Amino acid sequence: MITRLLFGLAVLLMSTLAFRCENSEAYADSPLLGYWKFDGHPATDTQAYLRVPNDEGLDVMEKSQMIELRADGTYRVFQWSWCGTPPSYTGWYDGTWEQVSDMPLTIKLSQNGYDQLREVAEVTNDQLLLRYLY
Repeated sequence: MITRLLFGLAVLLMSTLAFRCENSEAYADSPLLGYWKFDGHPATDTQAYLRVPNDEGLDVMEKSQMIELRADGTYRVFQWSWCGTPPSYTGWYDGTWEQVSDMPLTIKLSQNGYDQLREVAEVTNDQLLLRYLY
């Protein structure tokens, strides 16, 4: 009886460890989280962003290239197609992001099987500068 009970507990423990849920808030403390409105290219290889509370009230031109980085490792970018050649799509595109290095702080943005590396040149409460690493 005790042997069966121990065996059952061992199976339950191993199953729990094998199928445990991943941390859905992997980046909960990251200063990168939130909505970032594109603010131009201060240098050829750098994109500047300003933190905004959300995308409400912004027209499509203001949202163009805006990104939202989420704590669960997903992100989305707003693409506005000013070209009238079909198929033109205006809206949010989903992807994933992950931190791949601390020094310098580097993130990988993945979307539709395409990965992009970005060095976080600067991040404050109001501004984000991402440098292309390709």
